[in-house]
Amino acid sequence: MKRLELKNKRFGRLRVLSFSHVNNGGQSCWLCLCDCGNKIVVGNGHLRNGHTKSCGCLSRENTINRSYKHGNAKRSIRTRLYGIWAGIKVRCYNTKSIRYDRYGGRGIMVCDEWKNDFAVFRDWAVANGYKDNLQIERVNNDGNYEPANCQWSDVVTQARNRSNNRYFYFKGEKLLLKDWALKYGISINTLIYRIYKARWPIERALTIQSQ
Repeated sequence: MKRLELKNKRFGRLRVLSFSHVNNGGQSCWLCLCDCGNKIVVGNGHLRNGHTKSCGCLSRENTINRSYKHGNAKRSIRTRLYGIWAGIKVRCYNTKSIRYDRYGGRGIMVCDEWKNDFAVFRDWAVANGYKDNLQIERVNNDGNYEPANCQWSDVVTQARNRSNNRYFYFKGEKLLLKDWALKYGISINTLIYRIYKARWPIERALTIQSQ
């Protein structure tokens, strides 16, 4: 019997990479890549009937969500923190993510204890100052997502940190954003907002007077 070709097809969170082998029952088995980054070999039947939709991460996440519904965690922490955790894995392991090139494409990874267990990430976040208005930030921009290299900071602080190592060109001169702020007498927070939030070009950001 001709083997059904499943390469590159998606089943839930799984994308089929290649044929693996035929098991003892005569069923074709396929090597799949889960959206979370793990690889798993799954039988043809379990893929097509929807029995297996992930490497197991979907089941673990559903278990976590069910436990939260009966626990004392605040809803904002359940949903927002979970979204942050899922987002960093997408950036690092999902090649279809529009931000993959800046993260996984540069070799940025998530440490195993966070990658494989949301509860571990949640406990670290709560113990290290997580609040609803903060974003996760890597101290070393070339380092991985791991406890020793991550902290929580607000958007302005993150933008300020980026401005510390990014030069802007204007009228033939190259300066750091904080130096442009001093030269033009503009608040650094105002300049950060214009550049990183409002997406103004440097020319406009420096020449429009605050109201």
